[in-house]
Amino acid sequence: TLEKQAAAMLLTVCTILFGSGMALREQHIKRRLAYSTVSNLSYILLGLWIQVLTGYAASWADSLLKRLSVVTQSPSFTADGSLHRVGVLALYVCIVAPVTEELLMRGLVLRNLCRVSQRHGIILSALLFGLMHENLAQFLFSFPLGILLAYITVRHNSVTPAIAVHAAVN
Repeated sequence: TLEKQAAAMLLTVCTILFGSGMALREQHIKRRLAYSTVSNLSYILLGLWIQVLTGYAASWADSLLKRLSVVTQSPSFTADGSLHRVGVLALYVCIVAPVTEELLMRGLVLRNLCRVSQRHGIILSALLFGLMHENLAQFLFSFPLGILLAYITVRHNSVTPAIAVHAAVN
């Protein structure tokens, strides 16, 4: 039911914010190096371009898997006609997911993996980001997007630009 989904979403948000808050400093969220509206728009366009290309890759992979009789399941984001459900879905997809996922994956995971090396941190955090979405279609999109979001975070030394791009792409 919708109430259970909302409760699960709230629990997820609280858990991620609490865990991420323990690992992040406020400066890491607010500080931005050489970040402008132009760079933000270029990152958003790059994210949308990744979305289009990976959409083709996901369609191709899905048709190939169907020919091989492999059953795949993509998540359902249908609103079922309910205005309340549309509002909750929009809130989750455009605000809650970008904020919590970026705090977790870029703020916590990337920051700690970059202690080994930046390249290692970017690739591994993007891989974990893709796997976190738990299906092939979203992995094909989330992995390259994760690389872009990790690069943005490292380049600007802040998760704020990555949150903005993630929200726009979602």
